[in-house]
Amino acid sequence: MSSIGTTRLLTNTIALPGEAFKEVNHRPTLLAPLIIAVLAMVAGNAIYYLRVNPNWEERVRAHIEQHRITTGEVMTPEQVEKQIMFAKTMGRLFIVLPAIIIPSFCLLLAGFYSVGFGIAFLSAPPYRKILSVVAWSEAANRVVGALILILVLIMVDKAKLQSLDTNLSTIVLSNPRSFLPSNTAAPIKSLASSLDIFAIWFLTLLTIGFAHIAEARANKITVWKSATLVFGAWATWVLIKAGLAVIFGY
Repeated sequence: MSSIGTTRLLTNTIALPGEAFKEVNHRPTLLAPLIIAVLAMVAGNAIYYLRVNPNWEERVRAHIEQHRITTGEVMTPEQVEKQIMFAKTMGRLFIVLPAIIIPSFCLLLAGFYSVGFGIAFLSAPPYRKILSVVAWSEAANRVVGALILILVLIMVDKAKLQSLDTNLSTIVLSNPRSFLPSNTAAPIKSLASSLDIFAIWFLTLLTIGFAHIAEARANKITVWKSATLVFGAWATWVLIKAGLAVIFGY
């Protein structure tokens, strides 16, 4: 696909997803959206790192202290040091991690939906088309997220940024968790974080994309059935996360 065609498809995925996924249905592409998604996240991470220069040890100690206040659980010095070492290691890889995370996420999620279609509707679109829908949805989501993140990083005071988590949702206030008091129960925080603007938009793009795959239409898998699968799986994951928060206090 030419650079002009790639740009048009990305723009349409953001603004006119129905038109974009009609094109994906006829010619599913994989490499271009994955590269776009990776570059967008790498750019956002790089600018965050340059602007904030996060102190990973300080962040881990603050997180551990908040966990102690919330749950009463006290970690041993050895456990604290292990978490600090892990955070520092991941911090060194912070900028380049998207090159591993995004392709892996898209491959696994496409595999999940391929199985989900088979179980729910006894037939599934070709894996390549499902993966293309997931990849373009992820690319659109990452590009818009990176642009908003960069804008916030430019506008917000550096000292304020240093007090925030590295999560995109915390920095750009894209879900209700950002507005909850620090002593809010972990399950409530988990549920609030799941009501994220970017996550819901991503799921909406998936729903539209799956509904425009030719084989799915041929088997009468409507947009509503597609939405039931996509949002049903998401709701299940949200409840699982909340349950884990009850158990572990995170």
